[in-house]
Amino acid sequence: MPFTAHALDVNSIDINGFGSIIGSMTSDEDENLYGIDDEFDFQNESRFAVQVSSRLSEKWSATAQILARGEDQYDPTFEWAYLSYEATSNLKLFFGRQRFKQYKYSGYVDVGYAYPWLRLPQGVYSVPFSSGDGVGAAYQTYAGDLEVNLQYNILGSTIDDFVPSTGGNPSTIDIQLSHILSLDFNFQQFNFGANFAYIPELSYDILGADPRLQGVFGQNQAGQDALDGLVAQGLISGAIANDVRDLKNDDIEVFTWDLYAGWDNGDVFVLAEYSDQNFSESSLADQESWYFTGGYRFGQYTFHATYGQDKNDASTDAADQLASAVNAAVPPGFQPDSLVGLVAGVNALQNAQVEDSEFYIFGVRYDFDAAVALKADYTTVMDDDNPQREAEIFAVGLDFVF
Repeated sequence: MPFTAHALDVNSIDINGFGSIIGSMTSDEDENLYGIDDEFDFQNESRFAVQVSSRLSEKWSATAQILARGEDQYDPTFEWAYLSYEATSNLKLFFGRQRFKQYKYSGYVDVGYAYPWLRLPQGVYSVPFSSGDGVGAAYQTYAGDLEVNLQYNILGSTIDDFVPSTGGNPSTIDIQLSHILSLDFNFQQFNFGANFAYIPELSYDILGADPRLQGVFGQNQAGQDALDGLVAQGLISGAIANDVRDLKNDDIEVFTWDLYAGWDNGDVFVLAEYSDQNFSESSLADQESWYFTGGYRFGQYTFHATYGQDKNDASTDAADQLASAVNAAVPPGFQPDSLVGLVAGVNALQNAQVEDSEFYIFGVRYDFDAAVALKADYTTVMDDDNPQREAEIFAVGLDFVF
């Protein structure tokens, strides 16, 4: 039986897009942050996207967004690819690949034209995944001048080439059934909202990211688990061994939430956002971040300043427990190299993401066209506990939409 395609009116197809051409560098050759170093580079933070949408019938629509990032050699990927169904004038259902709605700017996190900075505050916007496959529902209603938006999604996602912040090899992160609830309220010049996400099972292939950890989580040459060998020798307890195994990141339970509130009268704007990410015992650090930004629009110019803090704490004390138990059983000077390497490896793995930093962003935006903005930003990050996370970054770029 031949397949008959449904003819679409070309006028019902909408094509638009956005992009950013950004050049950035740090002030010192010893500084490297967000993938930026002291060599001025236009590729790392630049991106280009095309979005196509079409109304298939009175109730059904299809949307796809293809995004190419400079840091990925401009290999195109589908960020959005979904069908939507207008169940009522207030309720819309989604099926397919959608955005994770976890932050104020989640819906347009890559659309630089939509916000004042060239780069969103990285502490809050640090989740390595932004899109997932699943189903969702969005409900919109009004109460006088108050607009209320409620959205719920069940999404999953797999990233095969995720590169961890620890600087390891590309590895796989797998998310099963992330439940995301979002609330957003708009009242004249005020906007405030909240996002909640619960992930029952998140797995991250830490062995792929750092093969050296095979000695911790894999099998030793005798075919016996390395940690069980330490337990059998009485060097560590079974409880400590289990805590160390949790660092392997299998089926981690994750809960995140985000709050934001802003005011914008057209000339002056302020916005505050706070996010919190909690992981069950794993090598992934619990994260708490917030920022406050404000700015003033003067004709075609926008001047803005931002201050924020990022704090990451280890989600378990397995590394400290292991080190204390081993040092108590065997004096440091008499420990074999394999034992020294085990303790050092677990400690490095768990503490790689620990952070207690603050940052400032100062910038200016010039809208010299209805769809093109020229921006310049200066960012400084300070972390007394980890000097490798300190940097001064200068960036200039064009954000545009079409």
